[in-house]
Amino acid sequence: MTATDSTDAKRIFIAVNAEVEPLRKVMDAQLSMRALARSRGLKITWVPAANFHVTVRFLGAVPAEVPGALRVMLRERLVDRRPFSFGLAGVGAFPAADKPRILWAGVEDASGELGRLASDVEGWVRELGFAADERPFRPHLTIGRVKEGGSAADLLAPHQSKSFGVSMVHEVVIYESRAQAQGVEYHALGRVGLGHGQRIDWPVSPAWLPGQPGAVAEPSDD
Repeated sequence: MTATDSTDAKRIFIAVNAEVEPLRKVMDAQLSMRALARSRGLKITWVPAANFHVTVRFLGAVPAEVPGALRVMLRERLVDRRPFSFGLAGVGAFPAADKPRILWAGVEDASGELGRLASDVEGWVRELGFAADERPFRPHLTIGRVKEGGSAADLLAPHQSKSFGVSMVHEVVIYESRAQAQGVEYHALGRVGLGHGQRIDWPVSPAWLPGQPGAVAEPSDD
């Protein structure tokens, strides 16, 4: 399956979310980094907490019927999958701290279950006609995108050995990325609970935001 130019196309990805307490610690690290970046004159687009997620598989622009097909497939395939945990720890940059484009919080997959989920999802989406993703699965939580400036090593250094905490994964989410005048919004098109595949809401609310329901924009220059 390839990207489509149809006006009905949806730009989607499959993801899991971290829990509130680890995310708050990531937010604290992000705030510290933001203050230093301002003093350094670095131009960084910071990702709002509402848009924090761990991408399992990015699918891009797809026909409008694909999210429904994914929902059915995930419900069937995840009905016996047990909830699992992953950790958030450390920070880094792609491709490197001295020439950064993406700033991230690290994901620790001690059990290997997150990697197994990603591998399984890769096989499942190929069944729907998607081309293979040749890139290795590198789970992370994007916290910022560098637009201008030099090295980010000094921003990252104080947080590289920090542990932000452990999260349980109870569901897999199909998200749509919608470009809006004020930025990009992520909308959950479906949530499939692990171990009880009938737990489906369609449609449902977007990702967590402390004390404020609804989608929150991520700046469009990302």
